[in-house]
Amino acid sequence: MMSGRCRPRANYTLTTTGRRMKTFITAMSRLAAAVAVVSVLAVSPVAAQTGTVTGSITDAATGAGIQSVQVYLADTGLGTLTNASGRFLILNVPAGSYTLRAERLG
Repeated sequence: MMSGRCRPRANYTLTTTGRRMKTFITAMSRLAAAVAVVSVLAVSPVAAQTGTVTGSITDAATGAGIQSVQVYLADTGLGTLTNASGRFLILNVPAGSYTLRAERLG
């Protein structure tokens, strides 16, 4: 759980690759004191070039996972909430470039 003042947002670009898939370029805004680690994993070739975006949102100061952060790919309708460990999983992501966003109320 985060407390205290929010830090200014900063923009980062993450480049991730997966087997049998194109390189994904993901732009992400930093969530106050949180860091996201994102990877793209390939699924079977029969799945029509879709992949999985997975990672975690953690407190930069303590390394603890942050629960209930909304993580989504902008303008796609694809997203999820982080679990108690700060982990997230977005399934059936078509190959391409996306903006990954992470937001938390409070």
